Amino acid sequence: MELVGLSGFTQLLQDLIGGIFDAVLSPVLRDAFNIVLNMVEKMLADIFANWLLKIMVMALKLIDFMESVFNVFSGISSVRVKDVSEPISLLEYFFRIDQVQGAFLGITIVAVVLAFMTTLFAVVRSLADTPFENRNPISTVLSQAVKAAMTFMIIPITCLFVLNMTGTAVKAINTTFNFGSADLGVSDTIFLTVAEPAAKNDNAIKTFSVRRKYEDTDLIKRNFDIGKIDYTQAYAAMFFIFFILLASILQFIQRIFVILVLYLVSPFFVAMMPLDGGAKFKEWREMFVAHMLSAFGPILAMKIYLMLVPVMVGSDINYGVTGLLESAVKLLLIIGGAFAVYKSRNLLISVLNMQAAMAIDGSGIIAAMVGGAALQKLRSVGRGGGSSKGSSQKSGQQRSGGQANNMMANGMGGKQGGSGSQAYTGK
Repeated sequence: MELVGLSGFTQLLQDLIGGIFDAVLSPVLRDAFNIVLNMVEKMLADIFANWLLKIMVMALKLIDFMESVFNVFSGISSVRVKDVSEPISLLEYFFRIDQVQGAFLGITIVAVVLAFMTTLFAVVRSLADTPFENRNPISTVLSQAVKAAMTFMIIPITCLFVLNMTGTAVKAINTTFNFGSADLGVSDTIFLTVAEPAAKNDNAIKTFSVRRKYEDTDLIKRNFDIGKIDYTQAYAAMFFIFFILLASILQFIQRIFVILVLYLVSPFFVAMMPLDGGAKFKEWREMFVAHMLSAFGPILAMKIYLMLVPVMVGSDINYGVTGLLESAVKLLLIIGGAFAVYKSRNLLISVLNMQAAMAIDGSGIIAAMVGGAALQKLRSVGRGGGSSKGSSQKSGQQRSGGQANNMMANGMGGKQGGSGSQAYTGK
């Protein structure tokens, strides 16, 4: 009996303690565990967000450096030269250095002698053609010689004039697109675009509307919730803009060398005017002007892209999706816009001179080289499999091609009338 009573008391005590634990201690421990879990989760999120923020700030500094190089080589920013009082563009400085001026003077002297020789040759040829159909009379030759002599004197002045006008237009375009936000760069635009949804107050965007303000990470944490910044869009935009700026910088470097080469060899094209009536000089002039204006394309494309990106990925447009789908749509807009900027770099110059656009488009040249190498490889493989079967197939294809050509010729001869059809029948 005593054992049974003790067992009942123990069971009662267990039920009492279990009830107290379920009613009092369990909610307290559950809440404490949730608080600790949330604290750990927040701590890990803050650490992860801090690392993402630091990496983003470093990448933004790299973009800002690339933009500075872009501005120097494009002519937007001037450079300081030791012996020049006022800042000038980099391309203008290359035109002014003594080595280039000396080389141009030497080439001009050689070209003047060449022009005298071409004039004599054109006069002799004109005299020889006098009894026949003289398409280039002596008066025309002499007028072209006088025109060449005048061109020798004005071509340096004209080149410098075009250079100054182009530099002024480039700076005007940059000022026009930066009107109202002249102190903001590419990196600042990217930061404000991706950080706008994470702003803690209304003055956050205004506070960071200053050049390179994003370098103060403590100020960012006070004005933005760094965990809500869209780092995916930030990294995607910086990645593609970096390569766009790099491609444009390489294009500007190529532009400087090509313009200098065209400037130095211009007297030789002038020397040919008595022979061809200025046809080659006209081609040179179109090529020179096209390369001088080639800076407009990358600058306009980049400025338009940076103007539209905040609108495309901002909160003012509702794309009808939410969550990850909305982020995916905005990411596609950033990538698609960057690709459009890359493809439209040579849009303006292709209107002026297609040959200059093809020369500037390095990707087209590389693609042509790769395509040519692949085609040569296929031809070598075809030649390597020189079996009787391959030879018979090749000869059969040649016979088929000859029959197809004969059929085409017959069809064309049948469709043509008059002398063409009779000439074919006679043959």
